[in-house]
Amino acid sequence: MRTGTRRAGAAAGGALVCLLVAAVVLAAGYGVQRVALRAPTAGEKLTARSVGVLLRYRYVESDLRVAGQPTLKARCLQGWMPGQNGEPAGRGARLFLSDGERLLSGDRRVVRIYRGRTGTLLSPVAELELAGCPRPLSDHLSARLIGGKRAQATPAMFEGKPALRMHVRTTRTRFDLYVDRHTLLPLGLRVAADGVVGVSHVRPLKLTPAEKRKFLELFNGS
Repeated sequence: MRTGTRRAGAAAGGALVCLLVAAVVLAAGYGVQRVALRAPTAGEKLTARSVGVLLRYRYVESDLRVAGQPTLKARCLQGWMPGQNGEPAGRGARLFLSDGERLLSGDRRVVRIYRGRTGTLLSPVAELELAGCPRPLSDHLSARLIGGKRAQATPAMFEGKPALRMHVRTTRTRFDLYVDRHTLLPLGLRVAADGVVGVSHVRPLKLTPAEKRKFLELFNGS
C-alpha cells in the first residue's frame, strides 16, 4: 500500500507540472513537446507567471545602453505582419530606435531594414531582445519550461530595485530578464552577444488606436 501511495503522489506531482507547463505552452502558442514528470519549483512557477504577464503586452518602450555608444530609445510593436493582397502573413514585431534604425521580426528571423546613425554593435536578434519585445522573451522562457531545462526566477536587484531574475542562454545570445518581484512586470534586461553587452530599462505601454497609428507612421517614415 505504501508503494502505491508513493506512486500516486508522484503521479499527482507530474500532473501538476503538466498543467502548469501546458498553460504556458498554450499562452505562448507552442505545441506540446515534452514535459518533465516532476513537481514545478517555486522559481519555475514564478517564471511561468512572468511569461503570462509578458504576453499581456504588445507595445513596449525602452532605453538601451551599450558601452561606448549613446543611449537609445526604442519602441517595439507586436502584431500581424502584412502579406500579399492585404492578408496577414503571420505574427511578428516592428522595432524602431531613436537613431532611425528599424528592425522587422517574423517568420523566425529578424531583419534590419534600416541601419541607424549610431551603427549599433549588437546583432538584430540581440537588439530585439534588449528592447524587451515580449514575444521573443516569452518564447525562450516557455521553451525552457517545456523542454525540461531549469527556468528559475531568482531574487536579484536591478538598478537598486528588488527584482526577480531569469537567465536564458540561446544559440546566439545570453540574456537576463528582470521583473518586479510583486507585479512581475518587466523592468529591464542585460543581453550579451559576440562580446558586446547591453543593458535596458523596459516599460510596457497601453496600446490605443492612436498610439498604434502614430508608431506605424513613424516606422514607415511617414
